[in-house]
Amino acid sequence: MKKGYTLIELLITMAILLIIFAIVSITFPAFRNTYILNKATDETFALIQDARSKTLSSEGFTQYGVHFATASTTLFSGTVFIEGNPSNSIFNLPDLSEITSVSLEGGGNDLVFERLTGATSQNGSITISSKADLSKNKIINIGSTGIINVQ
Repeated sequence: MKKGYTLIELLITMAILLIIFAIVSITFPAFRNTYILNKATDETFALIQDARSKTLSSEGFTQYGVHFATASTTLFSGTVFIEGNPSNSIFNLPDLSEITSVSLEGGGNDLVFERLTGATSQNGSITISSKADLSKNKIINIGSTGIINVQ
């Protein structure tokens, strides 16, 4: 009896591998897009929390805020965002995500926290979406007390 593989065994093995490859290639982009959206949301959430924490601890004896742009968020000190200020900390969102909506009380794209209380008069929401699938988004809500949560 000869040892080896028959043509049928090789074809069945290749078919199984092809099916596995097809399943992985179809589902991988969806997982990747979800991961990127979650990462962008987590980083933005952390930046907002950082601004509130720095304000509450009176770091630098000033207030802190966050400026929202389509592709980035910027942590700034003071009550007004100044583009190009060397003390600004910029976080660029991953390429496949973007801020699609900034709905803050009083309009504008800046969120500033008040010293001692951590409250804000710019309460509202920020929507971060996947560029690959605009139906996938996360909403960061900021309450007037400064409490932040994600939906």
